[in-house]
Amino acid sequence: MRIFYIALLFLFASQSASFSQTVLIRGKVSDDRDSAVPGASVSVKGLKWSTVSGPDGEFSITVRKLPVRLIFSSIGYETKELQVKVKDSLKYISVRLQPLTQALEEVVVVGYGVSEKRDVVASVSSSSDAASKRALRGRAIFRDTTGNEAHGTGKPGNARILTAAELSDFKKWALWEGYTKEEFKEWSEHWGIAPTERYCVQVQNEDHKGIANEKVYLIGENSKDTAWRAVTDNTGKAELWANFDKIADRQDNYEIVCGSEITLHPVTFENGINYFSFKRECSQSNIADIAFVVDATGSMGDEIQYLQAELQDVIGGLSAKNKGIDLNLGAVFYRDHGDEFLTRHLDFGRNLPALTQFIRQQSASGGGDYPEAVDAALTTALDSLHWDIGARTKILFLILDAPPHDEAKDRVKALVIRAASMGIRIVPIVCSGTDKSTEYVMRAIALATNGSYVFLTDDSGVGDKHIKPTTDNYKVELLNDLLQRVISEMIFMLPCAADDKSEEPVSSNDNVAKLVVYPNPTRGMIGIKTSEKIKELFVADFTGKVLQKITVNSKSENWQADLGKYPSGTYVIEYFTEDKGWGAEKVVLMK
Repeated sequence: MRIFYIALLFLFASQSASFSQTVLIRGKVSDDRDSAVPGASVSVKGLKWSTVSGPDGEFSITVRKLPVRLIFSSIGYETKELQVKVKDSLKYISVRLQPLTQALEEVVVVGYGVSEKRDVVASVSSSSDAASKRALRGRAIFRDTTGNEAHGTGKPGNARILTAAELSDFKKWALWEGYTKEEFKEWSEHWGIAPTERYCVQVQNEDHKGIANEKVYLIGENSKDTAWRAVTDNTGKAELWANFDKIADRQDNYEIVCGSEITLHPVTFENGINYFSFKRECSQSNIADIAFVVDATGSMGDEIQYLQAELQDVIGGLSAKNKGIDLNLGAVFYRDHGDEFLTRHLDFGRNLPALTQFIRQQSASGGGDYPEAVDAALTTALDSLHWDIGARTKILFLILDAPPHDEAKDRVKALVIRAASMGIRIVPIVCSGTDKSTEYVMRAIALATNGSYVFLTDDSGVGDKHIKPTTDNYKVELLNDLLQRVISEMIFMLPCAADDKSEEPVSSNDNVAKLVVYPNPTRGMIGIKTSEKIKELFVADFTGKVLQKITVNSKSENWQADLGKYPSGTYVIEYFTEDKGWGAEKVVLMK
């Protein structure tokens, strides 16, 4: 009997030893750009053992013996097999997946994990909550930008239905300052952000061409801390903000650093613009990155199919209207924590059919409470989309109808600051059902990133009630036209070649009064003459962004302005008359 137990013990020990002799394989899954691929499936061929790569693309899997064949797969990438031999047992395995040519490079983030894409059908009725809260109207009737009545079918899937307006607080800066002291004071305190202490920077070369994509820093003179980082836009301008996070006891003087130059005593925008000029050849990137980040929760059910149709139509027309520009287009759709997914994204690419297919596949569902995971959407947009560092412009359209969660305020603030440092211009597009708190935080985000604020209006007859923003006036137009106009304004750069006569897409040229600007073209100084009673007079760039205010005297009919410090290009003299309202006159600066 004793011999039997000894033999049994020996057999058990031998089996235990054989099971303990396993091999751990570690490595990382990357794409063709050497970026981590999270959520990639790693499995052993012929067996049921598998794992997934983590957020940094790293994985580990245990096998009983070598050699084995590992299979690596991820949505949007070609599946790859790799033979791991005995001699590789101590190596760190690096695997690169190649994107599928026609596939959607889509990642679905669920909570804080990653899973495979599920089939979805775009449907307004996908959320019973959305269906009960909102009703679609049968026929859209609105007045277009010329004042003529127009009709739309009002059916989901048709483009050129939604109406919208743009409200850029850069174009009405004095009003914004007043609103933040009165109407928006409560919400500024709530969100803990205040884009009010503004330093505007203009960077150009010695040939008077704006320099895009130039890094600019606002530095504390005493603390030497970096208060703000920004990148010059397509016009060579950058916006810097002091005390953005409303820390009242922070007192410091500032200096602005751009390249090798330092402005020791910069002026805030109320006192002018800070100029930098470098001896540099004119050089322009042809790349433009444009991302559409869309709220896909249930409350968007009344408008999401209309938005999908508009985006698909805009995407289709971008290439034709921006010849010579390499457009990289991507998209992020997001919901909220606990929903079927948190974010889904399609990385930048030039495969327009793939992008429109991705947009068409999405639907509105989930959510529940009013705030949504805006911070998760921005995180995915900044981290998972491969923004081109040398692009002439980077635009992020943030389409939503709800604000971030209160507990995410600091994360959103940090993400906005990072977007500005990357040169990403955020353009919120606010849909039905929003409130003043959402309006404020979205307008603040637009200002902080040198973007613009867009809001849908009731004129189309689509969706629930759209709140009117706090402002004096605005111009309603088709959302489709508005998006293409904004993109054109943010992409255009005056050509380097002197024989290229391309003209800026001037934002406005409505003449409501007999106002004469001379000489036109000019090398710098201009005279302005009118018999109308002018109450306000401004110089703006071709996008309508105000650059300076000209002091007017009601008794005078003549004024002067010096455009000599600006880069060559088209500018707009904007004016306001008590009887006729706002008007504008173009003037060309040639230096």
